Amino acid sequence: MQLQKLIEPFKKTSNVRFTANWCLMLLVILAVNEIGNGVII
Repeated sequence: MQLQKLIEPFKKTSNVRFTANWCLMLLVILAVNEIGNGVII
C-alpha cells in the first residue's frame, strides 16, 4: 500500500508520459530479445 502512495502523484502529473515510456521500454526489450534469439539460432 505504501508503494501505491508513492506512485499516486506520478499518475496525476505524468500518467500519459509514464505509460508511453513504459510501453516504449517494453518494445525495446522485446526487440532486443527477438534479435538475440535470431543471433543465437
